[in-house]
Amino acid sequence: MVLAHGAQDARAQTIGNPDFASGTAHWDECTVEVGLAVLYGGPLLGGNVAEVDGNGTATTSDDRVLCQTISGFTAGSTYLLEFDATRRPGLFTPSTVSVTVKMVGTPLSTVVSRSGGYDMQHQQLSFKATATSHQLLITPNFTSAYGMVFDDFALTKQITLPVELLGFEAYAEADRVEVAWSTASETDNAYFEVQRSTDLAQWRVVGTVPGAGNSQQVLHYAIADQAPVMGLSYYRLRQVDTDGGPWVSEAKVVVRDAAGPSLWPDPAVDEVFVSGTGDEGAPLEVFDQLGRPVRVAQQRAGDLTRLAIDALPSGRYYVRSTSGRAFKGAFLKP
Repeated sequence: MVLAHGAQDARAQTIGNPDFASGTAHWDECTVEVGLAVLYGGPLLGGNVAEVDGNGTATTSDDRVLCQTISGFTAGSTYLLEFDATRRPGLFTPSTVSVTVKMVGTPLSTVVSRSGGYDMQHQQLSFKATATSHQLLITPNFTSAYGMVFDDFALTKQITLPVELLGFEAYAEADRVEVAWSTASETDNAYFEVQRSTDLAQWRVVGTVPGAGNSQQVLHYAIADQAPVMGLSYYRLRQVDTDGGPWVSEAKVVVRDAAGPSLWPDPAVDEVFVSGTGDEGAPLEVFDQLGRPVRVAQQRAGDLTRLAIDALPSGRYYVRSTSGRAFKGAFLKP
């Protein structure tokens, strides 16, 4: 499962008058037809929509189309075009209507079809800009005076982050802390920094690991903190791409206790942590106040074990190690 660092969307160029609330404004480069939704079979209070139709013979001057020139694109970037569309119901509308949606000057030239009654359905189309300005053009593929209805256009720039992170872990191991992570893909990835903190405010660089640059295969990384702090600390991963853009992972908790095994917090509501038992992966045993064993989900990372206690009823519970250092602990769930 991807934990972080995938693809994200950011609002980019704005389509003028995307919901036709201002009539034909910004859409008047072409012959456009705009009216209340109810005129096209829609709801009485549905606002304005636009219709694309052939109105006789396709490609003649009385066709109704949609077009708007949009500026501000970044050449080479990928964008997502979204809109709602439906078939205009009626005796003179073909059972299925289709239009060609183009972002002129880009590879986007897609046929979109609709059938049935008035039922606005969402459409998403992606394309890569080749210039800073492109014209959105929607033309009919039919010759009827009744056709397809449109509303709520939007344009989003797709931002692909440089690393798809599969996993990131930090755990205590004897006199050091091991930090390991894996990536599913990398794009222009310069390097990783492993950072440590004791207060989540001040961070110290533990080490730097070169990235793969560009990769489409699973890669594994690891580094050891040879001078870790005792007690509670946090580790995080900072990734930097070749143009200097950074990204920071979530923080992982590591506990090193010189006094031996420990359990915290107490009282506890959702989870309990146990460290320093040296059990080498063996599960811990949990008992209720009558000495009966209870089942608790456990997650282990190095010398730290997390007990998920959210499903347990209120009461006092006891924890015991099954191997390694002798350990008995207790906690109260209110």
